[in-house]
Amino acid sequence: GTPANREALRYVVSRTTGAAMTKAWHALFMYFREMAQLKEQVKNLAMRLMRADLSRGWNKARFVYLDVMQKEAQRQERMAWVGKMMLDRINSINNTTVHSPLQIRMDAINKVQQYFRRYRMERIMERAYAMGSSGRVTTRTQQAVIGGRMGISFDALTLVDVLTLVFTGLSL
Repeated sequence: GTPANREALRYVVSRTTGAAMTKAWHALFMYFREMAQLKEQVKNLAMRLMRADLSRGWNKARFVYLDVMQKEAQRQERMAWVGKMMLDRINSINNTTVHSPLQIRMDAINKVQQYFRRYRMERIMERAYAMGSSGRVTTRTQQAVIGGRMGISFDALTLVDVLTLVFTGLSL
């Protein structure tokens, strides 16, 4: 080659290598830019995942704590309510008068008599009372004068049995 050919070849080679170098640098910069964006996106994703996990765990722990505290408050409230109720009950027991055994016996007898009277009236209304209605009641003396059949029966207890029943309250 002639110097002109060499110059032309050098020009073409430099031009080609320059274009190739420019394209290579451009591709390298694009690759770097994509890698930097990918790195930033991965970093953002990692941060979001870390925050999400921490946030979820924190929220769950917070809700569990609030639930435990609410149950404890309810337990304390129930204990206070039960204490107040027991105090009221004790005060009402202290304020009530105690009935004597005689009064209790009399109340029981009155109750039995009321039940019997109600039973008797119901049976009289049904015309099924064995002793007759109140209009037809005759005394034993009247029955004896009329000549009606009468029966009598006596039961007796020993003195010890009577005293046992009276003093132990088993007479009712």
